[in-house]
Amino acid sequence: MALSMSSNVGLGGTITFGGTDLKFIMGNNESNIVYQQLPQLTDPNQPFTVNVTNVYISKNPINSSGLILFDSGLKSIHLDDNSASTIINNYLPGGNFSNGIATVDCNISDTFGLFFEIANQKLRLPSNVISKDRVSGTNKCESAITGGANNGPWIFGSTFITNFYMVFDQGNSQIGIAPRSDINYGPPPSNQVKIAIQAPDVNYATAGVNCLNITDQKGNVQAFSPDNVDSDGYYYLGDNYLAQEGFNYSIGFYSGSPSDKFNCSNSKLIITPYYEADATTNLWKINRRDYSVGIKVQIPNGSKCLHWQVQWNDRTFQLRYFQINESVIDNDGYFHLDGVLAYVSVKYSFDVYDDYRSGICWGNSIALNNDLFPDITNDPWAVTLNYET
Repeated sequence: MALSMSSNVGLGGTITFGGTDLKFIMGNNESNIVYQQLPQLTDPNQPFTVNVTNVYISKNPINSSGLILFDSGLKSIHLDDNSASTIINNYLPGGNFSNGIATVDCNISDTFGLFFEIANQKLRLPSNVISKDRVSGTNKCESAITGGANNGPWIFGSTFITNFYMVFDQGNSQIGIAPRSDINYGPPPSNQVKIAIQAPDVNYATAGVNCLNITDQKGNVQAFSPDNVDSDGYYYLGDNYLAQEGFNYSIGFYSGSPSDKFNCSNSKLIITPYYEADATTNLWKINRRDYSVGIKVQIPNGSKCLHWQVQWNDRTFQLRYFQINESVIDNDGYFHLDGVLAYVSVKYSFDVYDDYRSGICWGNSIALNNDLFPDITNDPWAVTLNYET
C-alpha cells in the first residue's frame, strides 16, 4: 500500500493498493523510494519503528538519532526532550524549547535545510512546515518539532507524513519513503561551516572579552561565552553555531558575561563590520587583523613623548606613553606603534609632548588629535596631529 496524504485537513489523499503511483514521486522515478527493512510483524495491529540514524542541518550532522513510529493522528514531530532541546535551541531559526513548549521564527527561509537520515538517505522537511500557528502576543510561532516522546520512540505525525510519499510493504516487511513531486523542499542546501574567531587583544585595558555575539544579515543574534579558546586566542564555536555560505555576519565583543541566549552584559568593546562567510573550507577563521590595523603617528619636530588614549564604548580604559626619538621616526616623519593595533569601532586620542620622564609625558603639549575612529582600509592607519596654538 502506498499513501500520498494531503496536508490540507479534509482533503484526504490517494491510496494505491498493490503497488506505487509514480506521478506522486519526485522525478517519477521509483528508485527515489528509500526502503528500510522491518522486523516480521506477527500482529497486524503491532506498531513498527524505523531508525533515524542522524539529523542534519544543511550538510552538517548534529549527532542526534532515535527510533520513530508514524502516527497520522498527531500533527507534530515529537522527539525526546533532550534531543528536542538540542535541535530547537541550537539549530532551528529563532528556536526555543522550555518547559515542554517549542517555538520558532514564523517565517523560516526556504534555504534552511532540516534533514532526517533514514536508510542512509537524507529526507528534507520543507522549511515552511516547521512553524505552525503564531503564539498570541509574540512574534514567534509554535514549532512542529517538539519534545514529549520520553518513554519510547520518537513520533512522526502528519507534519512528516503529508510531505512524503509513504509505502507500506507488509509482504516484504519494509517501509519506503520518497520525496513527493508536488512538494517544494527548497533550493539545494548551501554549505555551512564552523567558525573560529580570534578575539582582540584587550586584556591590558579591560577585564578582557567575556562574551561575544554574532549577528547575521537578517538581524538574528546569538551570544556565547568564549570558553573554548586555543593558544592563539581563537574561540571555537563548534557545532553550536554554523555560518551559511553567502550570508554576512558581524561579531560583537563585550567585557561582561552573556545575560541570556541573545545578549551580552556590561561594556561593548568592539563591533566588527559584516563579513561574508568563507565556506571554501570546513572552518571559517576570522583573524583579529580582519578588523584592526597597525598605527603610525606623524610626529612634529621637538616631540619626546606620545600620549595614547583608548576609549571603549565612550569610556577611557587605557592611557599609554611612548618615548620618541629620531631613530624611531621613518623618512616620512611617522612614529610606528610596534605591537599595537587599532580596532574598528573604538575611539583613539593622541597627544605629543616635548618631554618624557619616568615613563610618562611631561612638559608642553605640541600637537594632538582626539576621538578618532581608525581607518581600517589602510594598514597601518596614518594619524596626523593638529598643532597646539
